[in-house]
Amino acid sequence: MVAKVAKKNPPSKSMRHDDVPASVGLVKKVRKELRAEIQGARHELGAKIEKTIVAVHRVEVLMEEQRGENRIVLDGLKLFLERQDRVESTLSRHSLL
Repeated sequence: MVAKVAKKNPPSKSMRHDDVPASVGLVKKVRKELRAEIQGARHELGAKIEKTIVAVHRVEVLMEEQRGENRIVLDGLKLFLERQDRVESTLSRHSLL
């Protein structure tokens, strides 16, 4: 008996890469790589979000500190203006006499 050798047809010039079916192993490998890339992107994004949150908290602290300083300055200005008004009213009473 003579064994027949299966003759494969050479790929035609009209066959494209998209026409060739992918093996299950190849699909699993690509899926695994994509999952790894997605996990890496999530990790990087999480770290950036944490840095942003830290920066926001720092700004909040600075704003509260500035608010406290502004209160002190505004209270001082209020007292100064009240004193100025008293001095002006006293001077206006003396000038009328």
